[in-house]
Amino acid sequence: MSKDIILCFRKAYFVIHFDRKVERSLNSKNFREDFKKRTGYPTHFLALPLRSKSLEKSITEIKKLLVDEVPLSIFRDYLLAHLTICTLRLPSDKEIGSSLSLLYSLKDEISKFSDNKKIHIRFRGLGTFPEEPTNCRVVYLKPSLSESSPALFPLCEFLMKKFVNAKFSDSNLLVSYAKEKKSINASFLMEKFPSNFLFGDVTVDKICIFKMGARKTQNGLIYESIGEVNIL
Repeated sequence: MSKDIILCFRKAYFVIHFDRKVERSLNSKNFREDFKKRTGYPTHFLALPLRSKSLEKSITEIKKLLVDEVPLSIFRDYLLAHLTICTLRLPSDKEIGSSLSLLYSLKDEISKFSDNKKIHIRFRGLGTFPEEPTNCRVVYLKPSLSESSPALFPLCEFLMKKFVNAKFSDSNLLVSYAKEKKSINASFLMEKFPSNFLFGDVTVDKICIFKMGARKTQNGLIYESIGEVNIL
């Protein structure tokens, strides 16, 4: 398992986000416009959107358990849930168009990886980024690869390599981008939700390229998809 892919899964699905200041800045128009001009930083990301009743129920129950210990504002909106495959640098319409063409061209190969079936992902326990819980910036639900679809990791690895080789992605950005977030001590969360704690299951049927920075809608915050491919 390559170091780059490990980083992707460690950053994967972060439901609990402790830096509201950074989130507000990502939602500002000026920040998004400046982001597009700074080619050294990611502007988009390739990801699996995560939606399931069991996971939504688990998150609701977690909030109830933590209501007296942490402000509920630390939780990200459920509609933002995703598993990141890689971040992308697409500073112009040309790069955006080329990245979409690449994604669409991989449709048949994606279907072969999934065997024309939806991808199942099970989440157990919590992870932190960086790894040290006493000094981390992100807390996320960990995908259990041994209990998920066998195609999950090979598919993500395949897609990441394609976008890295096309020079749309640089996995080192996963580290540099996280450095902008404040550190917190998440030890009490790791104790409350041990590695065998089952958060829920998700069935994924598509792969999307999302814009960085959530935007407000009537239903809550969402990441805007600029293109997607069905796994089936």
